[in-house]
Amino acid sequence: MGCGVWPAWWTQPRNATFNEIDIAENINSLYDHALAVLHTKQQCSLTPAPSGANGSSNIAAGGLQQTQSGTYEFLDCSFKNLDMTGCRAHLNGTDASSSPPRPVTLWGDAFNAGGRGFFAMQRNLVGDAADGVRIWSWQKGQEPQNIRSATNTSQAAIDTSTWGEPAAFFDLQTCQEEPWGDQMIVLNIALCGDWGTATYETSGCAARYSSCAAQVAQAPQSFSEAYWSLKSMRIYTNGISIDDSRDTDGAATTTTTNPNSAPYSRVFSLLSLSVISLATATTFLS
Repeated sequence: MGCGVWPAWWTQPRNATFNEIDIAENINSLYDHALAVLHTKQQCSLTPAPSGANGSSNIAAGGLQQTQSGTYEFLDCSFKNLDMTGCRAHLNGTDASSSPPRPVTLWGDAFNAGGRGFFAMQRNLVGDAADGVRIWSWQKGQEPQNIRSATNTSQAAIDTSTWGEPAAFFDLQTCQEEPWGDQMIVLNIALCGDWGTATYETSGCAARYSSCAAQVAQAPQSFSEAYWSLKSMRIYTNGISIDDSRDTDGAATTTTTNPNSAPYSRVFSLLSLSVISLATATTFLS
């Protein structure tokens, strides 16, 4: 999306600044991939794995118990931490289905040139099998078959167990979190912001404009490519029907997950950009 913008797809309780799940975000197009971030209410850190443990092909320094294809940057999830970074994962893994495996660059020109793609988030926070939050990303044509089918039909159930290793996995089993309850789903694009201003020079944008504020004030045409373009957003629950969801074209949908999969918490979601849905556990965007 370019310099001066902070696009994000995220969920959060309606009247709170914690328990936020950033499914995909970037800043000043600093990264060629999306970032996923978790901001919890309570003090919560992703747990280092025992010495010599093998997690995934991309394990943060010291190793982690979580298995994911992306790379961790920060491990402190609390929204109270000094820099408010949350626990951050780079969705920069490799597509193991290609030969040889190739990097996943789901952002910017490369993403658009590849025909766009898919992001998905699963909240698994209720019940005996509750363990945390998973996020997947796929370039178009690399998505699981059941997502491809769901995108083209009114498929009412989806099994996430066939999706393989997530791009990011936030394991909350050791965190003493209160129930997360209802959340909003938000798609937004901020101009500058604290993070955008702080990274404006390091992202190379200062070579084009003297500051982020100057870009906004003097070059509004520079934001012509800063927008979300959605084909669809689908939301699935585990055993709970949703009778008043809306797809991006306004069509009502009723969806549930495979009842044999892990239980999910129920989430109330309002989407910006005219996309309005009642939502629950597993969401994917194409």
